[in-house]
Amino acid sequence: MALMCKLTEECKKTTGMCKHEKFMLGLAIIATITLLVFAFAGCGSDGLYGDGGNGGGGGTGVAEIVECSGVTPSADVTMQNIAFNPSTVTISAGQVVRWTNNDSVSHTVTSGTPGDANAGKNFDTGLIGNGGSKCIKFNTAGIYTYFCKPHSATMRDAKVIVQ
Repeated sequence: MALMCKLTEECKKTTGMCKHEKFMLGLAIIATITLLVFAFAGCGSDGLYGDGGNGGGGGTGVAEIVECSGVTPSADVTMQNIAFNPSTVTISAGQVVRWTNNDSVSHTVTSGTPGDANAGKNFDTGLIGNGGSKCIKFNTAGIYTYFCKPHSATMRDAKVIVQ
């Protein structure tokens, strides 16, 4: 760039770069920041309890988080007083369960058990705030144990039985 721009003695003294070099440096910085933003935008996690995005970790297909609007849940579970109520629901394959948080603190609905290496593999709603709801459609028969990550000592061993 220095060959393209004739640096004046004054420009050299004040900044060490001509305006063209400053412009190119600015573009390079903007391009780098833009690439970083797009590279990390897909991560979308709060770093602790998941992002509540598309059904959690493994994408196993046995369960998927779906929009609650427009679906009629076959079972409703409330999260209140640091507990799932009811703690066990039974549905048929292809049906939806809705979890609604009536607590003043946030909760998750995370497949598995606390400390299990596969926790969250089948589904993980991410944090659900007060008054919020998340719906999960269960596609495959089985017994799915779940827990709340922030309250795993007390909100654990709940079950969805899919027939």
